Amino acid sequence: MLFAVAIFATLITLFGIGLLSFDLLLFLAFISFLGILIYCDRRKIKLEGIILIRRTAKGRKTIDRIANSHRSFWKFMSIAGIIIAVPALLIISAFLINNSYLLVTKQTEEGAARLLLPAPVASPTSAPGIFFVPWWIWVVGVAVVVVPHELFHGIMCRLEKIRIKSVGWILLLFIPGAFVEPDENQLKKARRLVKLKVYAAGSFANIVVGFTALIVLLFSASSFSQVGSSFLVIKDSPADMANLSGSIAEIDGMKISSLKDLQIALADKKPGDIIVVKALKNKDVVPVFSGVTPKASVIVSGENTYSINLTQRPDNNTRAYFGIDGSSFIPAVTFLPGIQFLFLYHLLFWIFLFSIGIGLVNLLPIKPLDGGLVFEELLGHTKKTKTIVKGISTVMLLLLIFNLVGPFFL
Repeated sequence: MLFAVAIFATLITLFGIGLLSFDLLLFLAFISFLGILIYCDRRKIKLEGIILIRRTAKGRKTIDRIANSHRSFWKFMSIAGIIIAVPALLIISAFLINNSYLLVTKQTEEGAARLLLPAPVASPTSAPGIFFVPWWIWVVGVAVVVVPHELFHGIMCRLEKIRIKSVGWILLLFIPGAFVEPDENQLKKARRLVKLKVYAAGSFANIVVGFTALIVLLFSASSFSQVGSSFLVIKDSPADMANLSGSIAEIDGMKISSLKDLQIALADKKPGDIIVVKALKNKDVVPVFSGVTPKASVIVSGENTYSINLTQRPDNNTRAYFGIDGSSFIPAVTFLPGIQFLFLYHLLFWIFLFSIGIGLVNLLPIKPLDGGLVFEELLGHTKKTKTIVKGISTVMLLLLIFNLVGPFFL
């Protein structure tokens, strides 16, 4: 206990004298908290390779109760899992292969997969092959992925009378996870359909959670109201000289919601004219769902007014020059429930992204991922099956690694 107090006192002191940012302080506190939990429970934790594992019998009765309630519903879900998982396995594999080809031929610079890692950042940060997200988003995201995933595996095992030996958690460095450990002998002797139900269940659970989050996000689109357009200012232009920043809401009283609105507002202006621009302060970037694909928008709050003296366009001295990059326009919006509740929307978006992304990657035909086990059962147990599965697993794993690190080198 004194050791834990000393750690947190040290962190608070470093934050107080300015050596730690608030985000870094929280991140280090999170890592320290994990370390303290492991230390306190060290006698029941085993090190297997580079992974810490904690097994327990607790939770098995809860899984039994869930599996035995509404058995017809769970049987339906078990079949639905196979129906969704098999096509998804083929689609995600084809997508990975195609994106690898596009990377090699330099038709794209984006990999088909990225690692999602916690970091001491206030907002998500992108890097080649990696997404760094605030640690609290990551913790919630991992929990929302792992708990349904392993719970569905456990439910399908008990639905088919396969014994669960233990449940527990694992820790790879500071990356936590959970598991449900079935009786492997019973599972190996089970019928092919039973094994497919068990193997497909986890990723199917992630996909269900992801699409549930997506439905809520789609309905939440009405919570955003466009009030202007964000933009990039061209260097040394009239807008730049006036220090214009943020998002344009109005020009001479005319509302600006698109590039076309901007063109209309400036159509009759001449060099030397002075325009009054109302600009809103940019606060955050948020994905707004008008369809299944989100579109980047800027959350705004507060406003400034600028008087800008238009000059001659560099390519036509008879036309007025403002200095806005027309290709950079994206919607500027307000969040009607209030900007203080925006973190809930962000969290829901990352739950969607975590669930769908990890669920689909786990369906790749790579053993020991669920997709590899499903693929093996679909091929059947023949003399050539192990060789084929091993070969496909190796190729797909190399393609996955290439999509993670390839963009960094290319």
